[in-house]
Amino acid sequence: MEQKGTIKYLRKYTGSQGFGYIALESPISNYNKDIVFFEDDLENLTFKSLKTGMELEFLLEQRQDKKGQPEWIARQIHMSTAAASAQGALPVIKTFSTSVNSISFKLFLENLSHAFGLIEQIKSSDEFEDAVFSLLRLIGIHAVYQYSREAQAGRADGFFILENLAVMYDCTLRDSFEEYKKDQIENYINKLSNKSQLTIETRRADGGRGSKTLQIQGKSRQVWIITRGSTREILDFDGIKVKEIAVKDLIAIATKRCKQLSYDADILSNELLMLGV
Repeated sequence: MEQKGTIKYLRKYTGSQGFGYIALESPISNYNKDIVFFEDDLENLTFKSLKTGMELEFLLEQRQDKKGQPEWIARQIHMSTAAASAQGALPVIKTFSTSVNSISFKLFLENLSHAFGLIEQIKSSDEFEDAVFSLLRLIGIHAVYQYSREAQAGRADGFFILENLAVMYDCTLRDSFEEYKKDQIENYINKLSNKSQLTIETRRADGGRGSKTLQIQGKSRQVWIITRGSTREILDFDGIKVKEIAVKDLIAIATKRCKQLSYDADILSNELLMLGV
C-alpha cells in the first residue's frame, strides 16, 4: 500500500548517491525509526529538488540492516498529489512499465494527469457536476447515476453503489456550504434512513429521464458533499455519515488506480469508505 511522509533529513556525499530519512504520516506498529530512502528510488524527481519538510508518497519494502534487524526503506518515491498541486503541477502517472521510452506514451501520461487536475479549475456548477460524474466512472464506480436536472432544486446530484458502500452525493463550488445546504443534507439523510431500496430519477444518455430502483439493505450509507476544499466528516446520524469530500482526493485515487495493478474494487471501496476518517 502506498504511504505518505515528510522528508526529515537529506545528505549527499561527492561521488555517491544521495539518501535521506522520511517521517511517516501513519507510523508502523512496533517500529520507531524513520524510513530511509535513496536517490535511485526517486521517480520524476531529482535529489537537488528535495527539501526537508516536503511531502512524498512511496511504497515500503522491508529488509535487514547491518545488524540483522528489520528495517523499512522507501521505494518508487514521488511528490505527493497535494504538494504537486500546491506547486501548480500534478505528478505524472506511472504505470506498470519500469520506464517510458515512447514520447507519445509519455505525453499521454502527462496529459492524463493534467486533465484530472483541470476539474478543480471549472467555474460552472453544471460542468463541475458532470466532471465529477465522469471522474467517479473513471475511478471504477460503474453503478453511478446522475439525477435529472429538471426540477432538481433540493435534490442530490447523483448516487452510487460500490461493493458494500452506498453514497448519495451533491457537488458544490461554494467554499462555505453547511448552512446553505443544511435542509438538503437532512433530506438526503432521510432518503437513506430505514430503507431497503431506493428509487431514483436519473438522466439518460439521450437527455431523457428514467428511473432506477437500487437495493441498499445492509450497505454502509454515506452522504457526500463534493467540493474543492478539504475532506472531513461533518456528522454521523444513526450510522449515516455526512462528509465533505475534496475532489482533489478523488483525483489522487484515480491516479493511484492507474499506477497499481492490484488496485481492485475491494481496495477502492475500502478507501472510499474511509475518506475523512
